[in-house]
Amino acid sequence: FYKKNTTFAELILNSKPMKKYFLLLILSLFMVACSGNSPKSVASDFLTALNKGDVDEAKKYCDGSTADLLDLVGRLAKNKIKEEAKGGKFTITKVEEDGDAAKVYYTMDQEEKEKSLDLKKIDGKWKVTIKKEDAKKEEKLNENSSEEAEEAANTTVEE
Repeated sequence: FYKKNTTFAELILNSKPMKKYFLLLILSLFMVACSGNSPKSVASDFLTALNKGDVDEAKKYCDGSTADLLDLVGRLAKNKIKEEAKGGKFTITKVEEDGDAAKVYYTMDQEEKEKSLDLKKIDGKWKVTIKKEDAKKEEKLNENSSEEAEEAANTTVEE
């Protein structure tokens, strides 16, 4: 059937059906390896889940402490999260990668302000990481900008 001293590579390269299967296998492995584990794709999947109000799905893209934080928020405000889930669109504007850390910048439709997510690589996989302090800072910034906008709207111009 085949020569006795035929190598595996010769066997594959000299057989048309084997060439097709081998090429298909290589392409499949390449696609699996390249998809799904970049900071951009993880951030995108995380934001998509949150925009749908799906906290359980969002937790899949987080490190342990962030998943715990989302779990807590999810339990305390489950109805509010579902209610406020806009299903809105976002645009990832920039990705900065530095070793095992990354920062993904994005904007939400209807908002001009650019926001960011921090990610870290854990066991070879990118995970969103949100520290409680960062969440509190973001909340304060949002409160301050809302108050400033309200003040500006209530201010009248004197002539």
